[in-house]
Amino acid sequence: MFGMAKPKLNPPTEWDKKLINALLPLAKAGWIHHTVFFANTFPLGFHYAWALKQAGKENQIKECLKISGWKPSSIEDENKAFYYDVREDSKRGVFIPVTIFQPKYVFIQRTLATTCLAEDVIKEIKARPIKKKKIGDVKKSFVKNNPPLPLKSFLQKAKDFDTVEIYAEIDVLGEYLRSKITSEITDKTCRVYHAESGERLPLIEPFARGNSTLRLFIYGGSLTTYLKRKKNHYITTEVDSGKNSDEKKLATGIRLVGTANATIKKAIRTYHKLLYDAADPKRNKNLNNAMNCPPFYSVCRAYNTTAWLNQHRSTFKEPSEYAVCLEEHHKKYVK
Repeated sequence: MFGMAKPKLNPPTEWDKKLINALLPLAKAGWIHHTVFFANTFPLGFHYAWALKQAGKENQIKECLKISGWKPSSIEDENKAFYYDVREDSKRGVFIPVTIFQPKYVFIQRTLATTCLAEDVIKEIKARPIKKKKIGDVKKSFVKNNPPLPLKSFLQKAKDFDTVEIYAEIDVLGEYLRSKITSEITDKTCRVYHAESGERLPLIEPFARGNSTLRLFIYGGSLTTYLKRKKNHYITTEVDSGKNSDEKKLATGIRLVGTANATIKKAIRTYHKLLYDAADPKRNKNLNNAMNCPPFYSVCRAYNTTAWLNQHRSTFKEPSEYAVCLEEHHKKYVK
């Protein structure tokens, strides 16, 4: 379904069948889906493959389900195509908003200097007087759980760095982070690189004189989940999720290229409501219930198989971790 090899489709659960049925109008009409390998976009490709099979179009899966980058370039000759997009990227077709992607974590390369700064931030938080409930909760949380550091607090102490380099998975994430930290790095040079265009970070000589570059890494939900486990290599920080001028650029949805009737639009909305409701622990009590097959069981297995086949590091330990990945990064829903 994705990449060089074709993994075997995992059998759908009862939850999967609801999402597959929601996509049947598109499958029966022969719509082409350009899919991309992210945690929040993978389920649609997985379920659409099953919808095509259920619609009697198993032999057309290769034609109707295509691997693409974030911005597909091969849709000029297609009159019925749909793919994930952000609101402002294109005026082509019809855009159906789904969520506002909300980046939550930023990773800092662990060095002797950054580790010392992180320890200073932790000491400062632990030393705060417990006057307000909020501050007290933060202090207790640091003692018990060792949560991510506030990125703003870290940058306020990073005065000896004269350059900040941001490495992002896609360009919109890099610009989002730049806008979030502008007030904290007014005296520094800031450069943004992004993996989508094949850019690579320049080599830094670790013992070179004048080396004062701070590197920040921001990724989508799947690689974020992976990097949170690499505590010996990266310091996890949390970005303030307050209002931001670039937030509207992260409004993610489905762009329909071609004539889409009300049934097709409703199918897209129904599918994503089922998807994100299942990832919400307040709505779904079966996420961690060992007696029931969790909603993301087959999706998680298929995602991990695809990641392994393509030597991609973003795998998930269990279905509930997959659900948390979606829930953490898509808390604001576009109405």
